Amino acid sequence: MDSSHGAIVFLGKDLIVKEGEIEEIIRNDQAISVWYDERATHPSGAPRVTQLLSPGIYFNLPLTSAGFSIWNISLDCLVIKKEVIHALGFLNPSFTTVEGAMVDWIYRLLYGGALMEPVEFLQGNSIEPKTSNRLTVADEFRYIKNRLGKKWLLWSLFRYSWGGLTPWGEAWKSFNRVTKEGNIKVPIP
Repeated sequence: MDSSHGAIVFLGKDLIVKEGEIEEIIRNDQAISVWYDERATHPSGAPRVTQLLSPGIYFNLPLTSAGFSIWNISLDCLVIKKEVIHALGFLNPSFTTVEGAMVDWIYRLLYGGALMEPVEFLQGNSIEPKTSNRLTVADEFRYIKNRLGKKWLLWSLFRYSWGGLTPWGEAWKSFNRVTKEGNIKVPIP
């Protein structure tokens, strides 16, 4: 859905926006680039492997009292300015799951300087958050390779299997698959 204010609205099935709420949000806070309603987010969280990496720790933001962090943002309840998508691109097609592509995109938004704010713009008080699958091992490795480089990818393989996050064989297969892939540049519309 396209807004006349230069924003794109992503809204999941069966979710309804309060009348005039999005226009008011955009008009009232010009400094913010991304708005989301945390009542309808996906509880997938940050990639598990980032807990084992030094640079990744800086992005493991603590959960709020509502149990939310920015890693849970989904396309079910998001308003984003068009200029942000034009500057930073959208989902990376090299990821095998939407969750993996979303984590990569959120990272790009953070690094690109997009300011994000939780705002209740959906109708209803008891919106059920949707369940989400954890990221696949391959998508976690893809994220590390694309964002932090091959050194941290190799360290991740060691720590991922040694730390008991997944069996060695599965980690090794995913690692090999990801290292053979080239880096796919995210298309900027």
